Amino acid sequence: MEKILFGPSGNSKLFYDLGYKSSLQAPAWLKSLGLNAYEYSFGKGYVMGSEKAAELGKVALENGITMSIHAPYYINFANESEEMIEKITCVSAGRLSDLKAKEEAVKNSMAVGETQIRRKRMQLK
Repeated sequence: MEKILFGPSGNSKLFYDLGYKSSLQAPAWLKSLGLNAYEYSFGKGYVMGSEKAAELGKVALENGITMSIHAPYYINFANESEEMIEKITCVSAGRLSDLKAKEEAVKNSMAVGETQIRRKRMQLK
């Protein structure tokens, strides 16, 4: 049976009001609230390095949080604005290899995290 995933997109004002400062703290906080999903928002562009992406993926797995991302707002292939088409073209041409590297880093960290979780489950049996 599939479970319903529920969680926020980005970090709320409450997250920061409670003293949290980094998105790396979000998965544990969301778990404490009984949530199981987190969407990292790249609404204004991709501004995360590969190491942080890998660390966030690892922390999310450790806390049972399913991750997704929100692509930048200007990536809308139905947009007819010349300015937006130029931005899409620049992102596609200039950052595709960087984005693939980040995606690979997250996949690798998730695989490591899944292996660790399996080992821990086996130890508990």
